[in-house]
Amino acid sequence: MAERYDDAIVQLQAAVAVDPEYTNAHYNLATAYINQAVQVNEELTEMDDAYREKIDTMSQSEKAAENEAMNALADRRRELFGMAIPPLEAALQLMEGTDEDPKDICAALYQSYVQTNVLDKAQEVSSCAGFDD
Repeated sequence: MAERYDDAIVQLQAAVAVDPEYTNAHYNLATAYINQAVQVNEELTEMDDAYREKIDTMSQSEKAAENEAMNALADRRRELFGMAIPPLEAALQLMEGTDEDPKDICAALYQSYVQTNVLDKAQEVSSCAGFDD
């Protein structure tokens, strides 16, 4: 909530290393990565909006530089969603056989799979996420 995702990631990675069976640590680690990805997406949206406002006055080299910067942000966003997948998969696996509802984990996993273009796996968790209801 404090948006100190880097600090949270370090702490959560340590928690997972100490107790690999700690479902919430896996889920919260993934959530920190997803929240970082959302922040990057917001930066990308702002950059794209600014680009569209000034595109008519930009030189070709300025356009190329802006596009390169936006592509780098898009790559970073995809990377962060990809980093969320292993802890989400671990959390989901740890929840199997419990009476806990995995819907939030499945929804985050679905989002991460879609953002990283792993659509077959997204389809596999769509029902668990409640998207087939």
